[in-house]
Amino acid sequence: MLSAQLVATHNSVVVGDIDLNCVINDPCLGVMTIEQLLTQAVASLCANPYTPPCTAERYAQRKLKNALDRVNNNQIWQ
Repeated sequence: MLSAQLVATHNSVVVGDIDLNCVINDPCLGVMTIEQLLTQAVASLCANPYTPPCTAERYAQRKLKNALDRVNNNQIWQ
């Protein structure tokens, strides 16, 4: 769930475990900062709070969720 991964990453930023300028290299989204990833995730949730299965929006949110999950599990740091 995108919102859960977003909250976990946001909490890590707030407590100082992750800096917003840290760079990640996600296999689906490419190279970006944590700030860019968080901004994209928030914008996607605001624009599409409900995403039925098999829609383009759902697929896009899944890619964001997976990137945040990789961040939260220390898998994609550059």
